[in-house]
Amino acid sequence: MVGWIPLRGLRKFMKVFLFGQQHQKEWRHLNRMQNNQVLFVEKKTALDCKTRWNSTYLMLATAVKYKKIFSRLKNREPQYKSLPNESDWDLANELCDRLKIFYSVTELFSGTKYPTTNIFFPKICEIKLALKKWDDSKFIEVSTMASSMVTKFDKYWEDSYGVMSMATILDPRFKMKILEYFFPLIYGDDKEKVHLLNVKTICEGIYQQYDSRCVSQTSSDDSVPTSSTQNATSSVETKSLDAFFSWNSSSSVFCGKTELELYLEEKTLPKSHDFDILAWWELNAIKYPTLSVIARDILAIPISTVASESSFSTSSRIVGPHRSKLLPKTIEAIICTQNWLSGGKKGSLVDGGDDLNVDEDEEKDGK
Repeated sequence: MVGWIPLRGLRKFMKVFLFGQQHQKEWRHLNRMQNNQVLFVEKKTALDCKTRWNSTYLMLATAVKYKKIFSRLKNREPQYKSLPNESDWDLANELCDRLKIFYSVTELFSGTKYPTTNIFFPKICEIKLALKKWDDSKFIEVSTMASSMVTKFDKYWEDSYGVMSMATILDPRFKMKILEYFFPLIYGDDKEKVHLLNVKTICEGIYQQYDSRCVSQTSSDDSVPTSSTQNATSSVETKSLDAFFSWNSSSSVFCGKTELELYLEEKTLPKSHDFDILAWWELNAIKYPTLSVIARDILAIPISTVASESSFSTSSRIVGPHRSKLLPKTIEAIICTQNWLSGGKKGSLVDGGDDLNVDEDEEKDGK
């Protein structure tokens, strides 16, 4: 999208408007007079940065909102000839609608104060389905861009959807139901079962690895020697309970169902915006000891490990040579300090993305 030709007309208009004080003065006047009432500007107009697609989305969203006011501005100033035509506005509307999902998902994945792994799969499925619809766009520019994006997306999708599905399955609101909903839409009814079986195989493999580790840990804990006094005191209790534990073990084997199977058989929880998945697994750790350990490890993985500057930017690396030469301990200290200082702010990597521009400024100053 860098320097995309179809956007040049709108960029030129925004540039002339933003850098012309008289134009902005007239625009504010028209904005206040619209519908014979005073309207406060809800969004600040700004020119986008060609290497940051989020700024392009924000520019388009703002420009589209004030399209009528911009048109009236042209009527008041006949010499104002840079106003986009209807085809430009239609393309701007189309792009704004298409980019909205990417912008919202990127912000959601950049969160730092809530788990993001469990919401990865449904949001990525939404993007995949959205890209499919791009091919049907009446704008050749959009459909061409979609073809390139789909090729890159499919490669990433095939490498990640299997393992990342486990995180979504561990969300008691989704479980396997979310896959059973999205897979027919993505693959069609003929290939749906194959991919569902693939995900189940991956999940069962992960569970078996953790289950064997938990059994080994339990065995080692049971083999820890106790004092002679404790042995003498509990010997009678141990003998009397041996029969129970033996019976209970045989009953569990007869059932033949793992924690994972029992968990998936239970009904999903209803939709809740304030649902705390970590608290739920902490509460159900006794019921699902092995699955709770898996949830602890998987849900702790952040989906986005980079600042929003890297997520939104299509330019080169943002870490300058002087920072790349710092010792690992120094970098760790800087990151921790910045994290502590911004601890009271909203938990999102988006909030601190612009701080990384300081690195570029320091490079320029040092030249």
